[in-house]
Amino acid sequence: MPIELKNISYTYDPGLPTSKEALKSVDLTFREGEFVGIIGHTGSGKSTLIQLLNGLLEPTEGTISLDGESYYPSLEKASKKQKKRLIAARLKQVRQKVGLVFQYPEHQLFEMTVAKDISFGPRNMGLSEEEIEKRVQKSMEMVGLSEELKEKSPFELSGGQKRRVAIAGVLAMEPSFLVLDEPTAGLDPKGRDEILGNIKKLQKETGISVILVSHSMEDVALYAERIIAIDNGRVIYDDLPREVFSHAEKLKEIGLGVPQMTELGKLLASAGWEIDETILTVDEMKAKLLEVLSC
Repeated sequence: MPIELKNISYTYDPGLPTSKEALKSVDLTFREGEFVGIIGHTGSGKSTLIQLLNGLLEPTEGTISLDGESYYPSLEKASKKQKKRLIAARLKQVRQKVGLVFQYPEHQLFEMTVAKDISFGPRNMGLSEEEIEKRVQKSMEMVGLSEELKEKSPFELSGGQKRRVAIAGVLAMEPSFLVLDEPTAGLDPKGRDEILGNIKKLQKETGISVILVSHSMEDVALYAERIIAIDNGRVIYDDLPREVFSHAEKLKEIGLGVPQMTELGKLLASAGWEIDETILTVDEMKAKLLEVLSC
């Protein structure tokens, strides 16, 4: 069930003096079971891209489809009213399959209890109470929320717990794609590692596709299997993490960087150490240093 974007462009305020082209001729495919990291400086087009994936924005040009079926099917013979109704129904299907978690999603919490907040989406899908209860329980377990929190107010929870409740609410709809916009923003390192660790575990166990937008090169290096780098509305890299981060100078040029361990590897290599300059993570660096020092 891939998401395919073909020649996608998006312009804010077209025809007005404030007009801005946020995406330009983007071709991308997001496949089942992937963990994809999306990187780019502020204003590069990342947020526009993920809103297009969820159907919150309609492309100015190009086509976007889920499992071969367009988000915006051609309805030439339909009346304006019929077209609006049919597209709304199609986008409802899309949003059940492509779950989007906004940055600071805890700001969207509104129900009296954690269980009610998580059950909001499944209830709107018209599921039975028995199925809703199963999904609430399952999604809480997926994000590491204990049973005792079900009847608590979400507003009494810690920042990390609130973030998990918001993510659980999306997971309860059982999407095929989970799109996360800076899900660890504002969290301490422990909370960040716990949330991303749970999401990676979830992806491995269920086969859900994860699309992670992040400013943290360390996070995408550690968790993503594929990285898409965006600059000025265009995709400049779409490759394995090691390949993308091998373009250190270009990434710095567009306001990004490389993981700290990659920087350290370069420094050690320039000082004569037999260290690979494409090391990405702390574990990789630790293993390599032990190997070199034991020689």
